[in-house]
Amino acid sequence: MAEKPSKKPSSSGNDSWKVMINFLLILALIYAVFTYFFPTLLTDQSTFDKLNYYSSLAPSFLVSFLAKIMIFGIFVAIAFAILSVIWWIKYQAELEETLKYLKTPTSEETSETKEGILALKWQEVLKYASSESENDWIRAIISSDVILGDLLDGMSLPGDTIGEKLKAVEKGNFQTLDNAWEAHKIRNAIAHSGMDFQINQREVRRIIDLYESVFKEFKII
Repeated sequence: MAEKPSKKPSSSGNDSWKVMINFLLILALIYAVFTYFFPTLLTDQSTFDKLNYYSSLAPSFLVSFLAKIMIFGIFVAIAFAILSVIWWIKYQAELEETLKYLKTPTSEETSETKEGILALKWQEVLKYASSESENDWIRAIISSDVILGDLLDGMSLPGDTIGEKLKAVEKGNFQTLDNAWEAHKIRNAIAHSGMDFQINQREVRRIIDLYESVFKEFKII
């Protein structure tokens, strides 16, 4: 069975997001417990009066130290907010990469899709071949040769043209090689003669049968 691409997105962004969520949940829990046991502590004016009173009794260095701690806490909160945004962006990027990875077709799926496309092209060939128009007959042969080219491309053969690729084929790996050659030579004759090429429907059917034998060997139709 074909495998997905070896490169998989890392899960570091997802782990970072889980750490941040857990931290926020802990903060929310602490806040909930605090407000449950001291519901009026942060809204009662006497609380602030007591704070002012006790701060006036405290040594100045202690007040200064606590003020610095508060300022430091504000900076920590801002830094945490910035890191949260960065983590979120990274998480979204890696999530998108993961979705792309999951949607990437395997080599087996790609092969099946290509064969399906070739099969649809072959149905068009049969439609042209059964037409009463000589132009459609020519079109059926040319379209069949295009399918042959696609088939040879999938075999990773050397060469730029269909003829060069057919020369590179080993007979033992291509039982209908002679049929492919004969059909391709007729296609080349059509290409050289253009509209002057004369053909009848019986001959068209014979040529299409040659292509068909090739495509059936490789199970694309």
